[in-house]
Parts: sequence; C-alpha cells; structure tokens
Amino acid sequence: MQNRNYPIDREIELVRDKRIISLKFLSFNEPIFEEHFPDMSIYPGSMIMNTVASSLESLIQNSNYKHLNTVPIEIKTAKFRKACLPGDLLKVEINLKNIENKIYKFSFQVNEYFNGDLVCNGQMMIKAV
Repeated sequence: MQNRNYPIDREIELVRDKRIISLKFLSFNEPIFEEHFPDMSIYPGSMIMNTVASSLESLIQNSNYKHLNTVPIEIKTAKFRKACLPGDLLKVEINLKNIENKIYKFSFQVNEYFNGDLVCNGQMMIKAV
C-alpha cells in the first residue's frame, strides 16, 4: 500500500484553543478503496485516525499553540464501532480536555454525518517538545 495523505475536506466549526469540527468525504474514487478489500471496500481504521490527526493539526495551527512543535504520544481508548464505506461523510469533533506538563489531552469522536452513527471515539495526547 502506498503512503498517502488524505486531509480533511472542510472545517465547519473552530473554537480557538478549544475544539474543532471538520468533515471528510469518502469519495468513491479514492485509491485506498481499490486496495483495501476490493470486493468489499471499507475505509481503514488507520485512515480514520489519520483524519482525526489532520483535524487536530488544523486545531493546533489555528491556536495560540501553533508555535510549538508537537508529537503524538498516545491514542487511548480508541474504539471503532462502524465500518466506513465509499460515499460516507465523516464528521470529526475534537475537544481539548486539559494541559499538564506540556501534554495536551484531547477527546475525539467521529460520526457518520447524515445519520449520526458513531464510527469511532477515544482520546489522543500530544506533547510539546
């Protein structure tokens, strides 16, 4: 599988230093669907987490912390609850929970936009270096 970056498609809400809500459209023509189970195309969990990370990066770049270099240090309690298929529209919501010792803790939730089904949720931590 080739290394690709699939950024978010749109930010629909941004509260500086607090939260972001973004959208990711899973287009039928994305090459990942041809590679990931050609007979039953599903969007891989790793790509869902890539979408979460892209949203988090956008939140940081639009915050008072944008001058910091950060690295992800932990994805905690991530649970995948529903398969994502071509044509789905994902709504990614990330909220800053707290900051302690240069460690930023966020909660995230990914829902299917139109019917609200929970796709994935959990916590992510990044560290300022």
